[in-house]
Amino acid sequence: MAPDPTDEPQGERTHVPVAGGELAVPAAASDEEAAALVAAVASHLRDQQATAGGDEEPDTVEPWQFAERVGAREHADLPTPIEQGDAWKMATRVRR
Repeated sequence: MAPDPTDEPQGERTHVPVAGGELAVPAAASDEEAAALVAAVASHLRDQQATAGGDEEPDTVEPWQFAERVGAREHADLPTPIEQGDAWKMATRVRR
């Protein structure tokens, strides 16, 4: 069973600002240990942010908006999903 962190004596701590809050580093930690702790926590927070941002799918444009531009008369003729902001690229490619 893991020890309860509230049972440990609250020694002096140095508070270091990190993205999303503050990290309490034991004052007894050497400079190298404190730097390693801060680097590990910052890396973990960056990984979490990257993972959270990667779950989102890009916004797409309704393909039927381009039906006339590409000469689509049936579903099979429609362009594949087009990301928002890339619509102008699709329009220029079709006219070539």
